[in-house]
Amino acid sequence: MTTTVNAVLPGNYQVNGTPRVVPINTDASYSTITTAGWLNSVYDQPIYVTDFICINYTTSNTKGWFKAAIDSSKVITLSPISTPGEMTFSGAAIVGNLPVSADTDGNQEDSGIAADTVLLTTTDVTDYQQFIGINEILIASTGTWTRTRLAQANYVLRHTPADDTSVIGIDITPAIRAAAGRGFKLNSFDVVYSIAALALDAHTVVLDRISYANNTAVLITSAPLTVTLATATQAQPYLTNAVVATPAFDVTANSKYVAELTVNAGATSQYDFYGLNLHFTKSVA
Repeated sequence: MTTTVNAVLPGNYQVNGTPRVVPINTDASYSTITTAGWLNSVYDQPIYVTDFICINYTTSNTKGWFKAAIDSSKVITLSPISTPGEMTFSGAAIVGNLPVSADTDGNQEDSGIAADTVLLTTTDVTDYQQFIGINEILIASTGTWTRTRLAQANYVLRHTPADDTSVIGIDITPAIRAAAGRGFKLNSFDVVYSIAALALDAHTVVLDRISYANNTAVLITSAPLTVTLATATQAQPYLTNAVVATPAFDVTANSKYVAELTVNAGATSQYDFYGLNLHFTKSVA
């Protein structure tokens, strides 16, 4: 490594008094010139903490202003400074990373965050969840169903034991966008329920998209599911996931989803419905 220091010439920088401007040319890198003791090894003239040190460094002739910190052993460590209105970049940078403020003067440094990992408005977020509770029940077609408090904060829609078959409609009304590949995409949902005393004769769930248009018959489109709901009794509630076979963003104007749960109960079956937990993708762009 070759380092040269500009000669002291009249008018080049102040010889007497402070602050001084000290020009240095070197082919050393930024990381080298900011290493403690580097200036001691290449410059044999006095350096003061009040000096403004202008360094032309690396073979690409990068220029920067530096200040000196001098410890009790006279070891000099250089750090970058900026003139009013200017901004400097501190330290090495990785191409593609985002900058971040290094100080209150507006100077920047590498954040260590790659720009292509930052969440954009066009990024689909896949881990949304939303619980649809018993208030979203449209109707129970048959039998007696009663909102029941099981314990503090624990509420269900309870079927009075009877040998009948009921259909429960659960309204799923998301915020949608009528733009391709955007808005709300239902990937699956959990059915939360309990069965006691006597097993059910049958137990199924279906999902449909309902859409409306002026002076037009209501359009009902089935969304196939992959799911098998339990019929056997169990001491604690079931949570059964129903996977939407081909999930897609709902881009149909004036539409929503409705899930229908069919409960074919035995004479003494005790059945409680807690609600649905939706798993969906959402994009805002």
